[in-house]
Amino acid sequence: MIGVEQVINALNYLSAIDYNQKKYYSGKAIRIIQKRMGAIETGVCDFQSVTAVYNWQRSVMRLRPLTADGKFGPGTLGILI
Repeated sequence: MIGVEQVINALNYLSAIDYNQKKYYSGKAIRIIQKRMGAIETGVCDFQSVTAVYNWQRSVMRLRPLTADGKFGPGTLGILI
């Protein structure tokens, strides 16, 4: 049986993938993000990419905290660049 927490996690991942896809980043831009995050460079926003971004966002080594949501938003990209 699937628990409520698992459903919420799945919806959060799907939401992040949808958000990132609607940004219309080029495949090259996504590969750059994936490389920086330590994900496999596919050029496509996928579950593995969102997981890598989420983990990078919640890293305690960061001076400026970020919302860990797996989205390639302005805050994340601003720090990444």
